[in-house]
Amino acid sequence: MRRRLERTFVDDGIEPETRKLMAANANLDFLTWLGTNRLRWHSHPGANQVLRHAIAARLQRLRPPGEAVFATGELAVPPLVASEDPQAIGLAIEAIDFHQPPMTPERRAELNRFAEAKSQELRRRHEQQGGNEKS
Repeated sequence: MRRRLERTFVDDGIEPETRKLMAANANLDFLTWLGTNRLRWHSHPGANQVLRHAIAARLQRLRPPGEAVFATGELAVPPLVASEDPQAIGLAIEAIDFHQPPMTPERRAELNRFAEAKSQELRRRHEQQGGNEKS
């Protein structure tokens, strides 16, 4: 009961579109299991590929219109990944997530505080450098 309540608080912090994607992934997992004669994605390579393609197809279906590029100023400062390429960023953040402890609300808040502190530090440095430049 306690875990369910804690999960509800965590889920409340997730934006609605992401919550829908999470539910769709659970549905796709079930349909993969059903469609592969009860094989699990995490124990059978074929079932893993079925789910991988299903998730990729769903993301493609939900993709917003336009070019998959980042305009100046859209990415985090400092960057989490030293790239502007969406594929490179995606692969890197998956690796970061895979090798980190679970993302608890406390850890998410800690990372937000760290990112904000680094952004403020970079803004201060930029202002100091701009103030020392000769016109």
